[in-house]
Amino acid sequence: MSRPERLEAVPDGRCAGARAVAEAIAGARRIILTTHVNADGDGVGSEVALAQGLRALGKQVSIANPTPIPDRYRFLVEPIARHDRTADAKQALRDADLFLVLDIADLGRLGHLAETIRARDIVTACIDHHLSPGTLPAGPRLVDAEASATAELVCDLTAVNGWTLGAEAARALYVGILTDTGGFRFSNTTPRVLRVAASLLETGVDPERVYESVYATAPAGRIRLTAEVLETLVVEPEIGLSWVTVPAGALERHDVTADDLD
Repeated sequence: MSRPERLEAVPDGRCAGARAVAEAIAGARRIILTTHVNADGDGVGSEVALAQGLRALGKQVSIANPTPIPDRYRFLVEPIARHDRTADAKQALRDADLFLVLDIADLGRLGHLAETIRARDIVTACIDHHLSPGTLPAGPRLVDAEASATAELVCDLTAVNGWTLGAEAARALYVGILTDTGGFRFSNTTPRVLRVAASLLETGVDPERVYESVYATAPAGRIRLTAEVLETLVVEPEIGLSWVTVPAGALERHDVTADDLD
């Protein structure tokens, strides 16, 4: 699919970072994309979109994460499944000449991959929207805490550099924005990110199908886990606090994973 009919103007403060990251990409041949442990929709969506976009630019691209991509986002990875090298992530890192870290700027959040990235000492680009001084090895940065999601910054990267967004890449970025804004309910839902989301819909993204895949599809075990956890609800109205507890052994009992706690 082609580019959106109109692209939201990129804030001036992000343009230099977008060009610097693109320059690093242009000078690399084998690029590894990675994100934090227990990847969320923003991290995975940004990875998938960039993997597709950079392959279109003729780059050798692989995704190599410290933990497996959660099942709820597997529908995004299906078109590029053969490029997901999470299972042999450390070897993939050793073959790269550029690291592109998404949705995190702290080396420690990369789990068992952190030491390999530190030891390689190659250019490490970063795209992130969190407030953090960052502890990654040196490299270009596209970082802005005013962005609603890393996926919004990836949209800006493509817009500044005139790259084409395919339909599957646009869908992945929409998932990133949707999940990090809580379905456009959280306080980080800005007028701008709604316009960016609209531009992604113009590529043909089906919002109902995305919602079904991310939020309305669940294994039976997750539903049973939810029921068990809700039975532990404690409410302290005098201090405005409530909480639930995940009982010991509940994940194993219902044959679910930590992702099902989300």
